[in-house]
Amino acid sequence: MGKLLVASDIHAVGERGRLREVLENCKKDWGGERPDTVFLGGDLVGHQGMDPTITEEERRRNWTPAFRVEELKEEVRRLLGGVPQVYCSYGSHDKCALEGPSGFLAGPADRGDYYIYGISFCEMRFATMAQRQEIHRGRAYDGIDPGCAGEAIERFLLWEKEHRDSKPLFLLSHIPLHAHRKDNLGAALWCDALNEAGRYRDTFLFFGHNHTAENRTSLDRQFYLVPAGSKMPVPLSDPEEQRERTLNFTYLNAGYIVKGAATSLIISPDTVLIRRHAVDPRERDFGDTGIPSPWRMERRFRE
Repeated sequence: MGKLLVASDIHAVGERGRLREVLENCKKDWGGERPDTVFLGGDLVGHQGMDPTITEEERRRNWTPAFRVEELKEEVRRLLGGVPQVYCSYGSHDKCALEGPSGFLAGPADRGDYYIYGISFCEMRFATMAQRQEIHRGRAYDGIDPGCAGEAIERFLLWEKEHRDSKPLFLLSHIPLHAHRKDNLGAALWCDALNEAGRYRDTFLFFGHNHTAENRTSLDRQFYLVPAGSKMPVPLSDPEEQRERTLNFTYLNAGYIVKGAATSLIISPDTVLIRRHAVDPRERDFGDTGIPSPWRMERRFRE
């Protein structure tokens, strides 16, 4: 049996941040147990875009602060009172990480009873390298991430074919898959790839990134948990086009630490139990989906 904790968007600057508060709340919910793996999904540091408590000068100064990923991982282990393995995927606020790209997981990690897989920022943001070069021209938004969906998916499908067993797979992309902000031009390609993986194993994709959009619209809250077999609007490589797709995998919000939330999973031979943790008790179910937490899914693929 495995126990995985997933979350995204810490947006820590100096002593500011809710990581301690969120992890303390998770420990209270668990009753003293600990996860064996923690997977954090990008924007680990940096002011969020719509923080009304800071000045414009402070926002520019601390938009992408320098930090060490290893120090963050050590803090997570210390706060949990144990030594879980900690992985981080990349978000654009993280571009001044002193370890560079090597500090982040872009690809697979075998966690014994399950796999995790990091999708890096630009691996969802752009469908092709040509598209990346056109949009990226003259901009530094994407930072140290050199990827695109097409190349990343080739590597993913090759890895998945070489590891065709029944262990569940948990992917984390900082940028979402569903249609909303028009900044996920690789989404349709990933949807096809994950639908293919979902033919052979229980597959899950977690997202972050859109917490500031929730200040304007509740659209994203409709996609906090989309079970396999459901339909969802997915953008095409043209940002003005989208198509409703049937998912052969489960799609979830990771939980925005900056908003006081995280997600844990208990993986057993027959089921996956998914629980949303939130400091605000009104946020402990899965957004506006009508699905209460915890949610138990029967595994389709078993040993």
